[in-house]
Amino acid sequence: MSALISKTEQKGTGYTYTDFIILAISESVTSQTTVNGIWENETATITDFTHLGLVVQTKTGLVIPTLTDIQNHSIDEIALNRSKLVKQAHDGKLTATAMTPATLTLSNIGQGHIDHFTAIISPPQLAILSAGSIQNKPMVVANEIVIKPTATFILGADHRAIDGILAAGFLESVKINLEKEV
Repeated sequence: MSALISKTEQKGTGYTYTDFIILAISESVTSQTTVNGIWENETATITDFTHLGLVVQTKTGLVIPTLTDIQNHSIDEIALNRSKLVKQAHDGKLTATAMTPATLTLSNIGQGHIDHFTAIISPPQLAILSAGSIQNKPMVVANEIVIKPTATFILGADHRAIDGILAAGFLESVKINLEKEV
């Protein structure tokens, strides 16, 4: 997660790790389309657009508003739209547009000490991505043990439409996109 942390610090105030995770998802869905869609009429319908549900904790519980067409947005637009959406959720003022049905969901546990968790798919979606907290962990890099910031991502997938190889391909793509340098 070193590259993610660096990108967020370079962008400054108003940008969060979640924004860059959303960007990595949008980049990954273009090549790993099978995770982006819904189950209807006993079949998977893969969509050309990505409406990303974003799990938000509010005083009254969890809500899942939607960032529409994330594949068409820059990091600046993603950060602005995410910020507005989270504020609306916290204020209890989500618009009808904010509640557009999602084709994929992100649940990010945020800061803390929870390495990983498994979120539950919100039907009729085909998948949900769970992002654990960033934790410093020992890793082997060039035959040396170093401490690096890491995070665990778990993809909950509807196996009627997404098998393990497809799920792994999407996760690998997210990893590569998160690790890209600025």
